[in-house]
Amino acid sequence: MLGVLCVVHAASLIVAILPTKLRSGGGVGGSLGFYQHLTGSGQEWDMFETIPALHRLDVGLMEIRDGTVRRNAGLILPDFSSCPAPEDARVYTLFHRMIWDVNGPDYANAYLRRMAEELSGRSDAPDSIALQMDAWHTRSLLGVKSLGEIAVNKIATYGPIPVAGGGESMQP
Repeated sequence: MLGVLCVVHAASLIVAILPTKLRSGGGVGGSLGFYQHLTGSGQEWDMFETIPALHRLDVGLMEIRDGTVRRNAGLILPDFSSCPAPEDARVYTLFHRMIWDVNGPDYANAYLRRMAEELSGRSDAPDSIALQMDAWHTRSLLGVKSLGEIAVNKIATYGPIPVAGGGESMQP
């Protein structure tokens, strides 16, 4: 009897981690549903569908001219095109690393230096540039329930870095 109970319980746990489409339909899901409800072993999540760490990522190049800051959408090198939406996986990974990786500030500063090189000598070059990332971090399910908000914004700013030939008030 104990062996049968162990097999039924193991089958119930295996069914509980299957994707929703597989576990909700058919005879197996239906027959074990009562047992899962009785023992409290049912799951409300899919093991194969993880919650993303970031709800949204908005990255902008900040141009500083004569003390005035202006956000410029074009920050993809080499042609200063705007970020693709939805985010290109490679672009998203680059900016995601700038936020989470231990070397993130180094990545961001190297990226800014390269952007400053590309902008230097242009007639419309700003005095300096900075990188601002609005990273909307997904809250845990408990946080969503208790606070009623899906994500919280964390702003990360890197720079400013001077641009050579970018106006008279450029600082070293």
